[in-house]
Amino acid sequence: MPDLSRIVAEQTLLYSKNGSSLLITFQMAGHCFNINKEIKNASAVIRTQLLETNQVQLNYAQQSNLYTT
Repeated sequence: MPDLSRIVAEQTLLYSKNGSSLLITFQMAGHCFNINKEIKNASAVIRTQLLETNQVQLNYAQQSNLYTT
């Protein structure tokens, strides 16, 4: 299972340096796990790092389910 918190943190730093709004989509077809818990942990990292800019839109796709924070 991918470590979403680490992946999102790395992407956040990349997008923050570029000064762009953040749009990250995870495609995880075939994986069955508690994605809600992972999303909450990962999105907390995003909000903590980009709270001042308020440019965060996270879209997580897992098979047919779409989660947006």
